[in-house]
Amino acid sequence: MHEQRYSRVSYAYSGIAASYVNSLLDIGCGKATYFEDLNCELKVGLDIDNNFIKAANQIRGKDDFVVGKATRLPFRDNAFDVVLSLELIEHLNKDVHPILLSEVRRVLRPRGFLILTTPNAQNPLTQLKTRFPFLAALETKLMNKTQFKKKQMLWSKTVTGYMGMDLSEHKFRYSPWELERQLRISGFTLLKKEFCTFTWQVLIPIMEKFSSLSLGSLTRMIMAFIPLLDSLLAAMPFSYLISYQMLFVGRVLDE
Repeated sequence: MHEQRYSRVSYAYSGIAASYVNSLLDIGCGKATYFEDLNCELKVGLDIDNNFIKAANQIRGKDDFVVGKATRLPFRDNAFDVVLSLELIEHLNKDVHPILLSEVRRVLRPRGFLILTTPNAQNPLTQLKTRFPFLAALETKLMNKTQFKKKQMLWSKTVTGYMGMDLSEHKFRYSPWELERQLRISGFTLLKKEFCTFTWQVLIPIMEKFSSLSLGSLTRMIMAFIPLLDSLLAAMPFSYLISYQMLFVGRVLDE
Protein backbone atom coordinates (compact mmCIF):
# COMPACT_ATOMS: atom_id res chain seq x y z
CA MET A 1 0.00 0.00 0.00
CA HIS A 2 1.07 3.59 -0.47
CA GLU A 3 2.67 5.76 2.16
CA GLN A 4 1.58 8.88 0.37
CA ARG A 5 0.32 11.34 2.98
CA TYR A 6 -0.07 15.04 2.45
CA SER A 7 -0.67 18.15 4.46
CA ARG A 8 -4.38 18.49 3.69
CA VAL A 9 -5.05 15.17 5.46
CA SER A 10 -3.52 16.55 8.66
CA TYR A 11 -5.50 19.75 8.20
CA ALA A 12 -8.78 17.89 7.68
CA TYR A 13 -8.04 15.63 10.65
CA SER A 14 -7.24 18.56 12.93
CA GLY A 15 -10.64 20.04 12.15
CA ILE A 16 -12.32 16.80 13.17
CA ALA A 17 -10.12 16.28 16.23
CA ALA A 18 -11.30 19.62 17.59
CA SER A 19 -14.48 17.80 18.60
CA TYR A 20 -12.29 15.25 20.47
CA VAL A 21 -11.27 12.09 18.72
CA ASN A 22 -10.43 9.18 20.98
CA SER A 23 -9.71 6.44 18.44
CA LEU A 24 -8.48 6.24 14.86
CA LEU A 25 -7.99 3.46 12.31
CA ASP A 26 -5.89 3.81 9.17
CA ILE A 27 -6.65 1.19 6.51
CA GLY A 28 -3.61 0.59 4.32
CA CYS A 29 -1.33 2.33 6.80
CA GLY A 30 2.02 1.33 5.27
CA LYS A 31 4.80 2.20 7.77
CA ALA A 32 2.59 4.83 9.45
CA THR A 33 5.45 7.32 9.71
CA TYR A 34 2.89 10.16 9.85
CA PHE A 35 1.10 8.85 12.97
CA GLU A 36 3.05 11.24 15.18
CA ASP A 37 1.25 14.15 13.48
CA LEU A 38 -2.20 12.88 14.46
CA ASN A 39 -3.42 13.77 17.94
CA CYS A 40 -5.37 10.79 19.25
CA GLU A 41 -5.27 8.46 22.25
CA LEU A 42 -5.70 5.21 20.32
CA LYS A 43 -4.17 4.89 16.85
CA VAL A 44 -4.49 1.61 14.96
CA GLY A 45 -2.99 0.80 11.57
CA LEU A 46 -4.00 -2.05 9.28
CA ASP A 47 -2.19 -3.24 6.16
CA ILE A 48 -2.23 -6.41 4.10
CA ASP A 49 1.57 -6.35 3.81
CA ASN A 50 3.24 -7.95 6.84
CA ASN A 51 6.55 -6.21 6.06
CA PHE A 52 4.90 -2.81 6.40
CA ILE A 53 3.34 -3.83 9.71
CA LYS A 54 6.70 -5.01 11.04
CA ALA A 55 8.29 -1.72 10.02
CA ALA A 56 5.44 0.26 11.57
CA ASN A 57 5.85 -1.59 14.87
CA GLN A 58 9.54 -0.71 14.88
CA ILE A 59 8.90 2.95 14.10
CA ARG A 60 5.76 3.45 16.18
CA GLY A 61 5.90 0.74 18.83
CA LYS A 62 3.43 2.47 21.14
CA ASP A 63 0.63 2.25 18.57
CA ASP A 64 -1.23 -0.86 17.43
CA PHE A 65 -0.70 -2.42 13.99
CA VAL A 66 -2.54 -5.35 12.48
CA VAL A 67 -2.18 -7.43 9.33
CA GLY A 68 -5.56 -7.73 7.65
CA LYS A 69 -7.84 -7.09 4.69
CA ALA A 70 -9.67 -3.84 4.09
CA THR A 71 -12.78 -5.76 3.06
CA ARG A 72 -12.86 -7.83 6.27
CA LEU A 73 -11.78 -5.58 9.11
CA PRO A 74 -10.83 -7.53 12.27
CA PHE A 75 -12.49 -5.07 14.64
CA ARG A 76 -15.75 -4.91 16.55
CA ASP A 77 -18.64 -2.69 15.53
CA ASN A 78 -18.52 1.00 16.54
CA ALA A 79 -14.84 0.78 17.49
CA PHE A 80 -13.41 4.03 16.05
CA ASP A 81 -14.16 7.72 15.84
CA VAL A 82 -12.22 8.24 12.60
CA VAL A 83 -11.14 5.96 9.74
CA LEU A 84 -8.47 6.98 7.24
CA SER A 85 -8.39 5.47 3.76
CA LEU A 86 -5.52 7.21 1.99
CA GLU A 87 -4.66 6.23 -1.57
CA LEU A 88 -6.21 2.80 -1.06
CA ILE A 89 -9.55 2.45 -2.80
CA GLU A 90 -8.08 2.78 -6.32
CA HIS A 91 -6.06 -0.41 -5.71
CA LEU A 92 -9.19 -2.51 -5.19
CA ASN A 93 -11.55 -3.82 -7.84
CA LYS A 94 -14.65 -1.65 -8.08
CA ASP A 95 -16.98 -4.50 -7.15
CA VAL A 96 -15.50 -4.65 -3.62
CA HIS A 97 -15.72 -0.89 -2.96
CA PRO A 98 -19.22 -1.21 -1.42
CA ILE A 99 -17.84 -3.94 0.86
CA LEU A 100 -14.91 -1.74 1.91
CA LEU A 101 -17.17 1.22 2.69
CA SER A 102 -19.67 -1.01 4.47
CA GLU A 103 -16.87 -2.31 6.70
CA VAL A 104 -15.69 1.24 7.36
CA ARG A 105 -19.21 2.25 8.35
CA ARG A 106 -19.53 -0.81 10.58
CA VAL A 107 -16.40 -0.08 12.64
CA LEU A 108 -17.16 3.65 12.91
CA ARG A 109 -19.09 4.92 15.87
CA PRO A 110 -22.38 6.78 15.28
CA ARG A 111 -21.57 10.05 13.48
CA GLY A 112 -17.95 8.91 13.03
CA PHE A 113 -15.75 10.32 10.27
CA LEU A 114 -14.12 8.89 7.16
CA ILE A 115 -11.19 10.73 5.53
CA LEU A 116 -10.58 9.30 2.07
CA THR A 117 -8.09 10.31 -0.60
CA THR A 118 -7.75 8.93 -4.10
CA PRO A 119 -6.55 10.03 -7.56
CA ASN A 120 -8.96 12.10 -9.62
CA ALA A 121 -10.10 10.33 -12.79
CA GLN A 122 -10.82 13.71 -14.39
CA ASN A 123 -7.15 14.70 -14.37
CA PRO A 124 -5.96 14.84 -18.02
CA LEU A 125 -2.76 12.90 -17.26
CA THR A 126 -4.76 10.27 -15.40
CA GLN A 127 -7.09 9.91 -18.37
CA LEU A 128 -4.12 9.47 -20.70
CA LYS A 129 -2.62 6.80 -18.42
CA THR A 130 -5.95 4.99 -18.29
CA ARG A 131 -6.23 5.04 -22.07
CA PHE A 132 -2.57 4.15 -22.64
CA PRO A 133 -1.34 1.90 -19.78
CA PHE A 134 2.26 2.02 -21.00
CA LEU A 135 2.35 5.68 -19.92
CA ALA A 136 1.59 4.66 -16.32
CA ALA A 137 4.38 2.10 -16.46
CA LEU A 138 6.75 4.72 -17.87
CA GLU A 139 5.82 7.20 -15.14
CA THR A 140 6.45 4.54 -12.51
CA LYS A 141 9.87 3.83 -13.99
CA LEU A 142 10.79 7.51 -14.03
CA MET A 143 9.51 8.15 -10.51
CA ASN A 144 11.40 5.17 -9.13
CA LYS A 145 14.65 6.69 -10.37
CA THR A 146 14.30 9.81 -8.25
CA GLN A 147 16.90 10.07 -5.50
CA PHE A 148 15.39 12.59 -3.08
CA LYS A 149 15.86 12.00 0.64
CA LYS A 150 13.50 13.28 3.31
CA LYS A 151 16.06 15.69 4.70
CA GLN A 152 16.28 17.41 1.30
CA MET A 153 12.57 18.20 1.29
CA LEU A 154 10.56 20.89 3.00
CA TRP A 155 7.34 19.17 2.00
CA SER A 156 8.59 15.59 2.05
CA LYS A 157 5.38 13.90 3.21
CA THR A 158 3.63 15.08 0.09
CA VAL A 159 6.13 13.68 -2.36
CA THR A 160 8.17 10.82 -0.96
CA GLY A 161 5.25 8.43 -0.85
CA TYR A 162 5.33 8.20 -4.63
CA MET A 163 8.90 6.94 -4.70
CA GLY A 164 8.75 3.26 -5.43
CA MET A 165 5.02 2.95 -6.01
CA ASP A 166 3.55 1.33 -9.09
CA LEU A 167 1.07 3.70 -10.69
CA SER A 168 -0.01 0.99 -13.12
CA GLU A 169 -1.56 -1.03 -10.27
CA HIS A 170 -4.65 1.16 -9.98
CA LYS A 171 -7.79 -0.91 -10.59
CA PHE A 172 -10.35 1.89 -10.70
CA ARG A 173 -10.23 5.68 -10.49
CA TYR A 174 -13.22 7.79 -9.48
CA SER A 175 -14.42 11.08 -10.86
CA PRO A 176 -15.51 13.48 -8.09
CA TRP A 177 -19.23 12.92 -8.67
CA GLU A 178 -18.83 9.13 -8.89
CA LEU A 179 -17.05 9.02 -5.53
CA GLU A 180 -19.56 11.35 -3.90
CA ARG A 181 -22.39 9.14 -5.12
CA GLN A 182 -20.66 5.98 -3.85
CA LEU A 183 -20.13 7.51 -0.40
CA ARG A 184 -23.78 8.58 -0.16
CA ILE A 185 -25.02 5.16 -1.24
CA SER A 186 -22.76 3.63 1.44
CA GLY A 187 -24.34 5.69 4.21
CA PHE A 188 -22.09 8.74 4.49
CA THR A 189 -22.95 12.39 4.31
CA LEU A 190 -20.30 14.54 2.65
CA LEU A 191 -18.74 17.23 4.86
CA LYS A 192 -15.72 18.28 2.80
CA LYS A 193 -14.48 17.83 -0.75
CA GLU A 194 -11.08 19.17 -1.78
CA PHE A 195 -8.98 18.90 -4.91
CA CYS A 196 -5.24 18.97 -4.43
CA THR A 197 -1.80 18.12 -5.79
CA PHE A 198 -1.51 19.69 -9.21
CA THR A 199 2.18 20.27 -9.80
CA TRP A 200 4.36 17.51 -8.39
CA GLN A 201 4.32 15.42 -11.58
CA VAL A 202 5.91 18.28 -13.49
CA LEU A 203 8.25 19.65 -10.83
CA ILE A 204 9.79 16.47 -9.41
CA PRO A 205 11.89 15.72 -12.53
CA ILE A 206 13.08 19.36 -12.47
CA MET A 207 14.05 19.07 -8.81
CA GLU A 208 15.82 15.81 -9.52
CA LYS A 209 17.92 17.57 -12.15
CA PHE A 210 18.75 20.43 -9.80
CA SER A 211 19.66 17.95 -7.07
CA SER A 212 22.10 16.15 -9.40
CA LEU A 213 23.72 19.53 -10.09
CA SER A 214 24.11 20.16 -6.35
CA LEU A 215 21.75 23.14 -6.49
CA GLY A 216 20.31 22.42 -3.06
CA SER A 217 19.08 25.95 -2.29
CA LEU A 218 17.23 26.19 -5.60
CA THR A 219 15.68 22.77 -5.00
CA ARG A 220 14.43 23.87 -1.57
CA MET A 221 13.00 27.04 -3.08
CA ILE A 222 11.02 24.99 -5.60
CA MET A 223 9.82 22.68 -2.83
CA ALA A 224 8.58 25.70 -0.86
CA PHE A 225 6.79 26.95 -3.98
CA ILE A 226 4.82 23.72 -4.60
CA PRO A 227 2.24 24.04 -1.76
CA LEU A 228 1.65 27.71 -2.60
CA LEU A 229 1.06 26.94 -6.26
CA ASP A 230 -1.16 24.00 -5.38
CA SER A 231 -3.21 26.18 -3.01
CA LEU A 232 -3.74 28.77 -5.74
CA LEU A 233 -4.83 26.12 -8.22
CA ALA A 234 -7.13 24.51 -5.65
CA ALA A 235 -9.01 27.81 -5.33
CA MET A 236 -9.79 27.90 -9.04
CA PRO A 237 -13.34 26.93 -10.12
CA PHE A 238 -11.93 24.38 -12.57
CA SER A 239 -9.69 22.69 -9.97
CA TYR A 240 -11.72 19.47 -10.12
CA LEU A 241 -10.71 19.08 -13.76
CA ILE A 242 -6.95 19.29 -13.24
CA SER A 243 -6.18 18.09 -9.71
CA TYR A 244 -4.35 14.80 -9.42
CA GLN A 245 -5.87 13.89 -6.07
CA MET A 246 -9.12 14.31 -4.19
CA LEU A 247 -9.80 14.46 -0.45
CA PHE A 248 -13.28 13.63 0.84
CA VAL A 249 -14.46 13.81 4.44
CA GLY A 250 -17.64 11.91 5.14
CA ARG A 251 -19.68 11.30 8.28
CA VAL A 252 -21.84 8.31 9.15
CA LEU A 253 -25.47 9.21 8.59
CA ASP A 254 -27.80 9.06 11.56
CA GLU A 255 -29.96 5.96 11.56
